Amino acid sequence: MDMNQLIQQVTDKVMERLAQKTPIYYIIGSHLNKIESYLLQQGMTVKKELPSLDKLTYEHFIVVEISSVQSLIRVANLIATNQLEDLIVQALLDDRPLFVKLTAEAPINSHVIAKINAAKKNLNDMGATLIKGNDLDDYFSPFNKTIAAASPAAKTNDIKKQLISLKILKDNYPVDELTTFELSPNMILTALASDYLREKNIPIVKE
Repeated sequence: MDMNQLIQQVTDKVMERLAQKTPIYYIIGSHLNKIESYLLQQGMTVKKELPSLDKLTYEHFIVVEISSVQSLIRVANLIATNQLEDLIVQALLDDRPLFVKLTAEAPINSHVIAKINAAKKNLNDMGATLIKGNDLDDYFSPFNKTIAAASPAAKTNDIKKQLISLKILKDNYPVDELTTFELSPNMILTALASDYLREKNIPIVKE
């Protein structure tokens, strides 16, 4: 079995399981009402509580607010001093789906700003998705499309869906040479992969 066949098998299993269960989003933060409303409108299950990491599965996603520069720098260096930071650090270590909204007040000191930017890059490199804009479709829509593709109605379509994760994107596409990323109808781009392309200033063009 080659790598493409293995990837396709894993993708099929993930889609099948996602069709059986609605993803659960754990939202922790006092300034995430817009995200909560958006997910509820999309039919997602939302819980506003600290989850137990040992009980989380692949259909569980964590959305957190980081409200201070100190906390941002700590978690970016895998240091935790409270329950929320411990959750973030453990999610990074376990490579779990993690979305981060930074609401800390921007400092004036240029040296501190440099440390903040470095901390953001560290989080992104470790797999966290930083929610920067107001268009939440850019961050959460790919998961909804994955579920739709796996639904019984979608099974009448013979087109094989291809999941493009961040790892698949980096391993199989010459990202440094791309000027655009062409997204075909059978491709499902995860939020992490989409965010990575935005970081590289590579427009996503839907065929």
